[in-house]
Amino acid sequence: MLKVLNGLKKWIVPTIIVFSIFLILSYKWYTHPRQIVQNIEAVEFHLGKNAEQTIMPVRIEIDGHLIRSITGAKHFDGSIQLFSDDKRLTDEKSYTQIVFNLSGGGVLVYDETANGVPKLNSYGLIFIDKDFSSVAIAKYVTENGETNTKSWEATRGMMIAGPASSREEGLRVSNTLMADFLKGGTTLD
Repeated sequence: MLKVLNGLKKWIVPTIIVFSIFLILSYKWYTHPRQIVQNIEAVEFHLGKNAEQTIMPVRIEIDGHLIRSITGAKHFDGSIQLFSDDKRLTDEKSYTQIVFNLSGGGVLVYDETANGVPKLNSYGLIFIDKDFSSVAIAKYVTENGETNTKSWEATRGMMIAGPASSREEGLRVSNTLMADFLKGGTTLD
C-alpha cells in the first residue's frame, strides 16, 4: 500500500506542476493586450423606411490594443479615426477607450483638447466583431439644434457600418453586430 502511494506521489506532483504552468500560460495569453490595426471601408446612412436613401462612403481606421480580462470583460485603448473623401470626421489627436458591455457594444467617446481645455466628445455606440473586421456605429445626432443634447434612435438614427458599399450591406452588418443590443427580433431598416 505504501509503495502505491509513493508511486502516485511521483505522478501527482509533476501533473499538478504541469497543469499549473498550463493555466498560468493560458491566462497570460488570454489577457495579454492584442494589437489591432484595421482599415474598413464603410458607409454612413439614415435609418427608417421613409429615410433618405443616400449613403456617404466612410473609411474607419482602427489602431490600438484589445485587452481582455479573465471574467470575459474587454476594452479597447487606442484610436478610431473616421474619414469621408479624405476629410477627417474625428479630431486628429483623438484617443478613445471603449469598455464593451454584455451586448457587445460600447460608447465611442473621444478624449480631445479644444483651445487647451480637455474635452470628452461622445460620438455614438460602437459594435465590433471579435476580430475587429466589422464595425457598426450608432452615431449620435444633435436634438432640435441643441449642441449639448445628442441621441440615437433605431427608427430614425444615423449609422456608420462596414465593410459595406451600400445601404443594404450596412444594414446587414449593423443588424448582425447589434442583434443582442436590439433584442426581441427588432431589426434596423
